[in-house]
Amino acid sequence: MSIELAGVSRVFRGPAARRITAIRDLDLVVAEGSAVAVMGPSGSGKSTLLQLVGGLDEPTAGTVRTGGVEWVGLRGRRLAEFRRSVGFVFQQFNLLPGLTVLDNVLVSMVGAPAREARKQALVALELVGMAACRNVLPAELSGGEQQRVAIARAVVNRPAVLLADEPTGALDTATGFAVVDLLLGLRDEAGATVLIATHDYAVAARCERIVTLRDGGIVSDLWMGAAADPAATAERVRSFRPADS
Repeated sequence: MSIELAGVSRVFRGPAARRITAIRDLDLVVAEGSAVAVMGPSGSGKSTLLQLVGGLDEPTAGTVRTGGVEWVGLRGRRLAEFRRSVGFVFQQFNLLPGLTVLDNVLVSMVGAPAREARKQALVALELVGMAACRNVLPAELSGGEQQRVAIARAVVNRPAVLLADEPTGALDTATGFAVVDLLLGLRDEAGATVLIATHDYAVAARCERIVTLRDGGIVSDLWMGAAADPAATAERVRSFRPADS
């Protein structure tokens, strides 16, 4: 699925009725099957952008289209169907502590026939190397293992769009790279469109395009192409500075 945001703003009401603009009049088009990194300092609007694309939040103004469909205004079954087409990987994993690994993945499959849901959940866990831990509780897992379970939960419905919010932020470098390999591997295998919000230049360098936000707007849109040398590409990204920075 392609992603298109046109004139999108998101304004929150802060303390003392102060208006906080997280996204400001933003235009962005992401081609189907591409991998895009979203960078920027804390508070630049990265998480809000992903939430808007994924249907977890509605814009104050503008339109958001995924696969040519404007999801804002959808209700009931149509909204549920849209959300199943989007997988979301959160920085803090958001696994339910009282459920096993398998049941955490099954949470994304509410309404599906039980036998088929279990089969798909086990396939997703096998994909991320966690099938052997299906009956384990999240507290018994390392951070990298929990993130792999979170990825299985995000991809179990074979989403057309995969959104990852700082997916390596709580992980060591080696585990972080393994997680990015998984995300991009799923893009290569299934043709999913991938957006990764990250502070990590090395992670961003793995994507073919890097969009940088500041104060809710796009300040640079850098096409990287296929990175033959990830280390050199990361250095290129690190040294790049938008004109208004």
